[in-house]
Amino acid sequence: MRCAGFFLGCSVPSSLKRVRCRHSSAPLLSDLLEEESKTHSARGRIGRASRFIQKIEEKRQSNSTDIFLIASFSLMVIEALSSSFTIYCLDYGANASVKAKVVVAYYALYAALSCILLVNAVLSAIRVRQAYKKKEINAKQQSVQLAGEALTITTGLMWITISLASITMALSSSVHMQLAAMCLAVMAPALGALSAFLRVYEVSVSYKKEKLDVARRGDSASGPAVMSQRRKNWYCFQSGLFLTIALFEFAHFLCHVYEAYLLQGNTHLLYNIQDRVLLGTQIFLTCVFILLEIAKVYTEKGAESPQSSLVNSFEDRSLGDNSNTPEYASTATLVQHSSASNARTAPAMA
Repeated sequence: MRCAGFFLGCSVPSSLKRVRCRHSSAPLLSDLLEEESKTHSARGRIGRASRFIQKIEEKRQSNSTDIFLIASFSLMVIEALSSSFTIYCLDYGANASVKAKVVVAYYALYAALSCILLVNAVLSAIRVRQAYKKKEINAKQQSVQLAGEALTITTGLMWITISLASITMALSSSVHMQLAAMCLAVMAPALGALSAFLRVYEVSVSYKKEKLDVARRGDSASGPAVMSQRRKNWYCFQSGLFLTIALFEFAHFLCHVYEAYLLQGNTHLLYNIQDRVLLGTQIFLTCVFILLEIAKVYTEKGAESPQSSLVNSFEDRSLGDNSNTPEYASTATLVQHSSASNARTAPAMA
């Protein structure tokens, strides 16, 4: 009994030691709170870092878009100045050497700006592919947008070829270049007009896709309904604006056809045209293009700015309550889809 008591006395403290060790190894409430606060602060730092990176990316894209917009507007301005110089030559006259120098400078600048817009079209096509992989646009939208970018790229290559051929003919003569320049001078503005009409169809496809997404979410509250009506009005305005641009592009195409008929492929003799009606029409169309492009840029920025605040609100709230994530995520998807569908900011070169 004494031995049993001895062994029992020895076993009890060991079990108590195990219990004490087990309780001592359990985390305290203060430790849990400290770990939770560290996790929350880490999430906050990650969220701030992601927003900072996103702002840098948006700034970089905004800077590149501004460069392409400047190139686009510069292209239209030099077209207006070119027609104005032709009228000046009719009124006051100019030497052949002066005309040749202006022709070389005009087509060299035109080729450089066309290269910039060509790069913009390639980057836009890449963004369309990325948007499709992220499920932001459907297959039909991807096909329409890629077709538009392909037309823009082809048109840009044609205008670059015309510019280089015109510079070559200004320095030397070539019958084969004249024939090629005459064909390209008709085909390039035709593809530009087709690209403009395709943009109208692209807006319609984007509207149908967004309307279908809203219907699938089953939003019945008054907030999303009002927002949907606002988006519907915006799409109607965009369709009308792009249709107007397309009609003016078609008129510009007709002017280029008549210009090609007058020059007979001698694009280096651009400043020998004596038709004042044609020159005045080209100046008028170019000025209208500038105004329409300004309206398009401000319309797109005004449509994206109110929704970008919703995306930032989603990022802020995702650090805390995640119950409203699907609603804000769908809004973010619409914003990304809108920016992807409007990636082609530069006008068609016609």
